[in-house]
Amino acid sequence: MPRKLTALLTPIAVLALNWLSSVGLADAPRLVRTSEQWQGHTISYLVQSSSKPELRLDANNGFFDHGFVAKGQKAVSKDDQGLISAHFEHLTLGRGHDGVTARWHILAASPGELTIRPEFNVPAAERQVRWQLSMGDIHREFVPGSAEAPVLTFPIRQAGRHTISLQRLDNEVAGETRIVGLVVSGPAAKDAGIIRARWRPAAIHTQYSSSTCPQTKMWVFETQSVAPVSSYSPITTRFGYYGATFDSDGRAAGGVNFSMWAASRNAKQAPPPNQMPHLLATGNPDAEFGGFGHEGSGVKIRNWEPLAHHPTSVTQALRVDTEDGYDTWSGYLFDERIGHWVLYAVGRRPTQLRSGETQTYLRPASFCEIPGPPATQRSGDVQRVMRRRGWFYGEDRQWHPVDRQTTGGPRGDDAPINKFIAAEDGWFLMGTGGVEMLDPVAEVRQPASSSKLPDFLQPKIASDLFELPVKIGESSANADRTTARVHYTLNDAGPEATAVLHYGPVDCLTFVSRELHGTEKAGVSATLLSGDRVWAHATTAQPVKGLHCEFQLTDLKPGTRYFYRLLVTNQRGKSWAFESGSFETR
Repeated sequence: MPRKLTALLTPIAVLALNWLSSVGLADAPRLVRTSEQWQGHTISYLVQSSSKPELRLDANNGFFDHGFVAKGQKAVSKDDQGLISAHFEHLTLGRGHDGVTARWHILAASPGELTIRPEFNVPAAERQVRWQLSMGDIHREFVPGSAEAPVLTFPIRQAGRHTISLQRLDNEVAGETRIVGLVVSGPAAKDAGIIRARWRPAAIHTQYSSSTCPQTKMWVFETQSVAPVSSYSPITTRFGYYGATFDSDGRAAGGVNFSMWAASRNAKQAPPPNQMPHLLATGNPDAEFGGFGHEGSGVKIRNWEPLAHHPTSVTQALRVDTEDGYDTWSGYLFDERIGHWVLYAVGRRPTQLRSGETQTYLRPASFCEIPGPPATQRSGDVQRVMRRRGWFYGEDRQWHPVDRQTTGGPRGDDAPINKFIAAEDGWFLMGTGGVEMLDPVAEVRQPASSSKLPDFLQPKIASDLFELPVKIGESSANADRTTARVHYTLNDAGPEATAVLHYGPVDCLTFVSRELHGTEKAGVSATLLSGDRVWAHATTAQPVKGLHCEFQLTDLKPGTRYFYRLLVTNQRGKSWAFESGSFETR
């Protein structure tokens, strides 16, 4: 799937280009249909023609890698709204960005010669710097600061899509040269047009389901990135996002996002403590029960990169259990190095049922989105493509393959778009970006395979999906006027376990006073962990001996109700007691 497309124009496409040129629609991109096919879909391009026998490639109608920067911002033209959110006067390229390119795509109506004249403003210190223009396997080197303005020619051997690529060869320079644009002329430029697409790919959203298991309390998905660029495509849940980032080599970057949202970006105050989502357990004793404050506020695991070995597949599981008005979400990751599932996070929040629901089920969805402003993020010509396969765990305790993927589907006018979904060899594909426009598809299916389950779903290994690093049992407390004794039973303390009891006059769930991270210091997020929203007191950590632990509390206030909750840490991870206890002093 990243795929190489050589688009051949149909006679209708040639007529369309000729018509665009003849009426002089220099600023109105139009769809042009080609004869090229992909998975049964005809490819179209969004083409911007010119009333003149030349094309101007500039800082607004092209794309570039990280390192190039667009400068001289001004208001976007009416015809470019939706394609780019601002216009710019020129591009620059900083020091030391080896191999990065700026790119423009054109659609030629006929073969012939193409002439390109670079328009650069070059400072004295960079007049000997070498640059290179490329088209396919043809490369032309030039020095834009020389006395004679360079004019470069390229043969266009056939009609269709062609990419003009600009690269600096001498990279140890300050980068003050201004790239105003490229003027393209010659016989092949006649009736040609610039291929346009959004400056960065627009988000694509998909949903997954199983025909043999309509509702599930647990799913497993394996995800791969098959695009030569970085991407982020988590599974979306009722509480937030759960997934990993992929680098340009197709490998996981290292970290995992398990974000439980508490308040929106525009919220004026934090939710009451008893309505807060909160983290309960993790499979790493050094991980932090942290939070976030960008695009909203909430809680997440920090200080752990479970995918630091950079696998090419990320296999994750999510289970939901509902009890006493709370949903408990348990997320696991499969570690192929040891052949076992590892708990990443357990979180809990009050149950929020939708209309007609009697209990919480998982309805997995996903998205792929590339953030960034048009001055520095201009990768809309590059497709992000994710491969995913999944299974639902049914009430029959069997695994059911995910066999249906859906998305927003066709718009009212059925216009081609550069987002797609597809099915391929047992995997579902979702993609966004690129300059190829395809007829929109709302749904894809594939047979519910009865083939052997993957190793990570075999019964002995899948049993890990119900395990916790610590199993905390019941608690009891006896109190007098100023002291109390709290006792916990542990069903499984784990190796080298230590325990801390947090207590105070307010039930603070699992929130303790800690240093806030950068994104947590502004807005509502800064108030989530302040004042009486965090536990007022904590005992010193004590080693757990056997399956019991006991704490003696002193200096309490008479006639006061106190809440308490246990936190146990061992070599396998750490876990809070899932409920708080309480007692009253006399």
